[in-house]
Amino acid sequence: MPAHDAFTRGKALTAFARRCDESLHPGAVFAEAVAGERVDGTRRAQNQAEYDWQRDDKRVACKSAQLTWQQSKAHWNLSFKNVKLRRKGAPEAAFDELLLAAYTPSGVHIFRHDLRTGVTSAGKGTVAMGQEIRFSGPSNEPDWRKARDAILEKMGDRVTFVASAGYDDPRLAAAVEATPLPFTASAYEGVPLADCSGQARGKLLPRLVRKLDERWLHPGATFAEAVAGECVDGKRRAQHMAEYGWRRDGQRVACKSAQLKWDQSKARWWLQFRSVKLPRKGAPEAAFEELLLAAYTPSGVHIFRHDLRAGVSSAGMGMAATGQEIQFYGPSNEPDWRKARDVILEKMGQSCRPLAVVPWELAD
Repeated sequence: MPAHDAFTRGKALTAFARRCDESLHPGAVFAEAVAGERVDGTRRAQNQAEYDWQRDDKRVACKSAQLTWQQSKAHWNLSFKNVKLRRKGAPEAAFDELLLAAYTPSGVHIFRHDLRTGVTSAGKGTVAMGQEIRFSGPSNEPDWRKARDAILEKMGDRVTFVASAGYDDPRLAAAVEATPLPFTASAYEGVPLADCSGQARGKLLPRLVRKLDERWLHPGATFAEAVAGECVDGKRRAQHMAEYGWRRDGQRVACKSAQLKWDQSKARWWLQFRSVKLPRKGAPEAAFEELLLAAYTPSGVHIFRHDLRAGVSSAGMGMAATGQEIQFYGPSNEPDWRKARDVILEKMGQSCRPLAVVPWELAD
């Protein structure tokens, strides 16, 4: 499954979890989820349903997570995000049962969650984005096998084990086969950083941009690390949580990256730069003076200086907590990423200043 992006891998793991559920309940009636309505009364698209399938009268949701090394805390963990558990004041939960699919280098492990264990809030964004369920391995244990065993043992003590499967398991193979490789993954086959998680790539690309900023764009300037500052509760932020990337001659410079992706629901390619803390009404000041955008494409990385206006949209209820989004779209119903890339880059260039291009054949 390494060729699948996180979204498609999640669909494949959900399909596998459903197959396991069906085998455990051979006499039950299974049906697709009912999408329901949004808070504004409009009908949700089927892929936006808040659970994944129905078993008799039970609404079953599945969340997946990849075993990931967390550098800041020096441990491996499983983090199941955006879980819409029942919260205070809500008439009911979005589902009746929750299955967790743990994706590890050795295979997939399915558990039925008790709706309590490992639950943590996502700060101010909890209401909009849902909660997080987290299981962590031993501190300072770099061996993923030992960490996996510790995490699975911890999970098994508190939640119900359902099934495990290696990557040669026919049920898992069938679920992966039924989940075709998307346009995005096909376009990035063999491209540098394609096998990285979005989070890892989001750390690497700003480092690339900073090197270009120092060595090529502003070779005579004075550069310094960002000042982390304080959280809203007065506690000092960790360095990696600073709201911008670096300082150049006293100017605070932020860098956001986005991957050129195919949006299946709208049949077009797009770039979506997320969690951008732009100045907003009531804020004393912006988190930075300059914003650089790094567009990660199958042909290379394109770097722009943003004008703090172009493509900006709100992120709904979560905007205050997570920041805004900057989006640029390709033509509708144009599957060729090259044509879409050219249109998007031209559109960006009309309002943002192009600074540099790093083509992959020269990236080394």
